[in-house]
Amino acid sequence: MSGGRPAAAPGRPERAAHASIRGYLYQTALGVERWLGLEEGEYLLCEGDEDLDRLLLGGGGVSEQVKALSGEVNVRDRPVIDSLRQFLLTYHALGRRGEERRFVFTTTARRRLQRTHDLKVDVLGAWHDRDKRDDVVRALKILLPSEKTRDAEALDAALAWLEAEGRWGDFLDRVEWRIGEPDLEGVRRRIAGLLARRDDTRGLPPETLTDRLLAELLEASSRAEPRDRLRGRDDLERFARTVGGELARWATTPRAVKLRELHDELAGLRHLIEDGVAELPEDPSPGKLLTAAYEVVPFDEEGRRRELDFLAGWCDDEKRRGVWLLTGEGGAGKTRLMIEWCQRLAAQGWHAGFLRR
Repeated sequence: MSGGRPAAAPGRPERAAHASIRGYLYQTALGVERWLGLEEGEYLLCEGDEDLDRLLLGGGGVSEQVKALSGEVNVRDRPVIDSLRQFLLTYHALGRRGEERRFVFTTTARRRLQRTHDLKVDVLGAWHDRDKRDDVVRALKILLPSEKTRDAEALDAALAWLEAEGRWGDFLDRVEWRIGEPDLEGVRRRIAGLLARRDDTRGLPPETLTDRLLAELLEASSRAEPRDRLRGRDDLERFARTVGGELARWATTPRAVKLRELHDELAGLRHLIEDGVAELPEDPSPGKLLTAAYEVVPFDEEGRRRELDFLAGWCDDEKRRGVWLLTGEGGAGKTRLMIEWCQRLAAQGWHAGFLRR
C-alpha cells in the first residue's frame, strides 16, 4: 500500500457498491472518448472489468487498464502492481508470437512519492529515466513476483524470459502511466467537446448523447463473443446517422433515467467527503510542519501495524459494524492514521475520507 512494503498491505476489502459503479462508468466514459478518437483501421474492444483494448488491423494496438480511484497511488499499491503484472503477462504471451502491444495505466488518483528504504528509486517517477533504468529493473524484480497469485508460475516464466531475451528496456518503453487524469465529469466534458466538433453530432444535445453513447458501450461490453464487443469508426458513423431521430424518446426510457440517477448519486458522494490533506504554505510555522493534514512527517507503519491490521479486519468482516470510535491523547497521531487509512482504501476503489465541514 501507499508508502509501505508489499507484505504489509491490508486485506482485500470489497469495494463499496458506489465505488464499483463509479469505476465501471468511468471506464465506459473513457471507452466512448477512445471510440470518438479512433483512426481508420483501429477498433475498440469493449472488455469490461477495467480493460480497454484499442486494436489495429494486422496486429498491434494498445491495452489500457482504467482505475477510477481517489487519493494517491504509487507502484506498491495493489491496483498499480496488479496491472503491471497483467501487462507483463500479456507482453510475454504476445512477444513469444512476434506480436507487439503498448500498455497504458490510467487513473484519476494522484501519484504519491514512494518510499525507497528497500528500493533505490521511486519506480514510477524514474520509469522513463534511462539513467535510472537499471535501478527500476532491480526494483521490479523485487516487486513483480508473487506467490499469492494464481499466475505466480506464469509471472516467473515471463520474468525469466525478459531476462534471457534482454527485453526489459523494450517492456519499460511500452508502458505509459497516465496518473491524475480527469474524473468522470471531466471525461464527460471532453466527450461533449468532441461531439460538438463532429459534423454528424454537432446539433444534438451533448449530455443526452453522451449518456446514449455510454449505454451503447455498456451493452456492447456485456456481449459474450469478442467480435460483438468490437466497435470501429464505421460503427460510430452508422450510430450517428440514426441516433438523432430516437434520442428524445430514448431519454425517457428507464435505462436513460437510471443512468442519469447514477451520475447524480456519484456526484453527491463526491461532494460529501474530502481526503483531509492540505497544501503546505510557502513559509510554514513549526507547528504546521507537525500538523497531520500537511503530511510532512512520514507515516510510520511499523508503529501502527496493530491498528492497521485491526482496520483491515474490520473492513473485511462480513458483519461490519456501522461505527468505530478512535480515541487517544492529543498529538498521538489519530488524524495522521486516518488520512493514511483512507488513502489506502481509496487506492482500492473505496469511497473513503473525511466529512466535509
